[in-house]
Amino acid sequence: MTTWPLYFARNLTLGAPDSSIGLCLLWTPQERVLPALPPNGYAVAGNLYSREGISYLVRNVLARPRCELSCCVGAI
Repeated sequence: MTTWPLYFARNLTLGAPDSSIGLCLLWTPQERVLPALPPNGYAVAGNLYSREGISYLVRNVLARPRCELSCCVGAI
């Protein structure tokens, strides 16, 4: 398997590699949400700041077949 995530890896927070959940926090800073979550509860968490970003979000999810659920939560 190639290195994952494929896009914007520096801006993403990795959790448990065996988790099937990806978190999209929209504009809410990761620092406000992630301390309240167990790190084994998600595979990856990141923000979505623009419409163009959805393409990269989908590509990262498709590159990781283990991700079965992507949750979009947060404030816009």
